[in-house]
Amino acid sequence: MTLQQRRWVSGSDGRIYHYEYFSPAASGGTLHGLTVYDVSAKDWQLADQLHTRSATWTGVAYELQEGWRK
Repeated sequence: MTLQQRRWVSGSDGRIYHYEYFSPAASGGTLHGLTVYDVSAKDWQLADQLHTRSATWTGVAYELQEGWRK
């Protein structure tokens, strides 16, 4: 299974990441329709949710476009 097919990722930071699709690029690429779920490990409650239209890797960090957090 390639990164483009696997749209759910469990991060080493304990967060769960979901994206609609990935556009690769020489500089790292863009995740489209990215949602990040921050779940409290103590009680398995959703602590934070971030959604963004796109997240592009700049070489240092992700640049987010048109999103919300709750």
